Amino acid sequence: PSHFIPYVKGYRLHSLPITYMIALTPSHYSIYYATSSIDRTIKLWSDNFYLISTINNQRTHSNCIAHYKSVYILSVEGICIFAYEISTHIIKYVFRIHTDEIYHILLIEDKFISCGKDRKICLWDINPENVVRYYKGHNGPVRKVVKVFKERNLASISDDRKVFIWEFKETKPISYID
Repeated sequence: PSHFIPYVKGYRLHSLPITYMIALTPSHYSIYYATSSIDRTIKLWSDNFYLISTINNQRTHSNCIAHYKSVYILSVEGICIFAYEISTHIIKYVFRIHTDEIYHILLIEDKFISCGKDRKICLWDINPENVVRYYKGHNGPVRKVVKVFKERNLASISDDRKVFIWEFKETKPISYID
């Protein structure tokens, strides 16, 4: 597919290596992809990879990005998550509860989950900027959280070499794989 080609129309997507890429739900902004790079930018692209706009005001490079209802780009920058409004590129919300690097974010319904090196898994409500629930159980950094079983459950992987299965509304794991 064309979205895996590192050069598009004779130019690079970013001036430095790309750290993350997501496909967006088409919206009235006609944005289909977002990429982040260690050049400290997030670029928004059309389906043919024409550059639509660039978000330049990042403090550090994003190691993970996501989109929220095609209104916000969520950018993980160190221990913070910034919600950039797509139409204005202005930071609308800042989410900070992690004490060490955040590894991953996942959108679920009208909320999102973050996980990271500090072993925390947090369920966030985007407005207001608060943590709805903590999922506790891992003894090592949590690398990723994914949806399973038609989004009713979550699975998390960690450096403790365990996979935990969580019921979305419960804070303790319902099972694990060792």
